[in-house]
Amino acid sequence: MTELLIADGVAVTFGVTAALSGASVRVAEGEAVALIGPSGAGKSTLLLCLAGLLRPDEGIVRYDGIDLTSAGPDELARIRLREFGFVFQGGDLMPELSLAENVELPLRLAGIPRRDAQERAERLLVHLGVGEARTRRPDEVSGGQAQRAAVARAVVHEPAVVFADEPTGALDTDNARGVMQVLLAATRDVGASLVMVTHDRSLASLTDRVVEVHDGRVHDVVGDAATEQLGRMPAW
Repeated sequence: MTELLIADGVAVTFGVTAALSGASVRVAEGEAVALIGPSGAGKSTLLLCLAGLLRPDEGIVRYDGIDLTSAGPDELARIRLREFGFVFQGGDLMPELSLAENVELPLRLAGIPRRDAQERAERLLVHLGVGEARTRRPDEVSGGQAQRAAVARAVVHEPAVVFADEPTGALDTDNARGVMQVLLAATRDVGASLVMVTHDRSLASLTDRVVEVHDGRVHDVVGDAATEQLGRMPAW
């Protein structure tokens, strides 16, 4: 598979604390990768670097051949708007908008006409099982419904990469698995790669590859070895 996203020798320091120390990881087109590890290991910091949201102190991050560590703010904003999608633990939906209006946002910001954006957003929400709640605001729906809408917003513009930081962390077990299945299916439907931070070992095992982050360094755990390794890891 073609490598789409590459981090090479990435180091990030906050004050005197090294969050990442020479971390390297590669993500292929259409690949789903889970970043696991204890709290404070550097998982979310690595995700932020990969998404161009945090410039590392050392090392290089490349997306589709573009050096994100040297790209200007306008180019980074363009890439994040058109090429990336994001899902966060709390969903981060705009509270004053309906679910459908939240999902429309990336399309409207990209210049898609309102009617086309509305139709695409509503069609996707129906496909992801929350069509009946599309006119409600985030505080009027369940956590699982809100996260499904957040997934819809992340993929509605058919990005190349979706970044998910603890997307199921605020949900109960049943809702977490349901949202995870929706996230995997939705990214595969649009052919996107997925980079996901999670503490949930069972959800991590559903991805194509598991990457362990420990003490700011990266260790690949693949295939049967991933299942064995996940079984040995503590539930943080």
